[in-house]
Amino acid sequence: MSELKITIFGVEHTLKVLEGAAHRIAHLEPVWEDIATDLMSLETKVFASEGGAIGVTWPALSPAYARWKARHGFSQKILERTGELRRSLTEKSSGDMVLEITPDSLAFGTALMVGSWFLGTLHQEGTRRMPARPIMPESEQQLPAGTVPRWLNWIGKYVVGEEA
Repeated sequence: MSELKITIFGVEHTLKVLEGAAHRIAHLEPVWEDIATDLMSLETKVFASEGGAIGVTWPALSPAYARWKARHGFSQKILERTGELRRSLTEKSSGDMVLEITPDSLAFGTALMVGSWFLGTLHQEGTRRMPARPIMPESEQQLPAGTVPRWLNWIGKYVVGEEA
């Protein structure tokens, strides 16, 4: 009688690698931290370029508002009256930054309010009397080229146990 015996080496190691990957894919917090830092950097560019970093051009200040800002000693930069809105999107130490990281999600934005209105939403969407000046990308297409592939690369490297 003939007998064929097959021995597979490395099964235990492969199982450990797969278990590690399964754990990491369910706990993406380190990658979300990196992506949050990337978003803060993008927001710095959005404010410096007055929207250009996300493919928009913020409308100029109205002449009346520009005069009011000048009379009261405020910056003539668009969306920079006090700098609080910019800081709420670029500095973790800002008490108004929304940065919520869970194992499987990232929430990023600003909680800065004026009265009962979220300031970020007012500028993002505009009002009857104020033009929209988007501060956040509204779609993947508004992100700088290469952003999504970079983030996916970070996730992939993290899941397989490499540094992101």
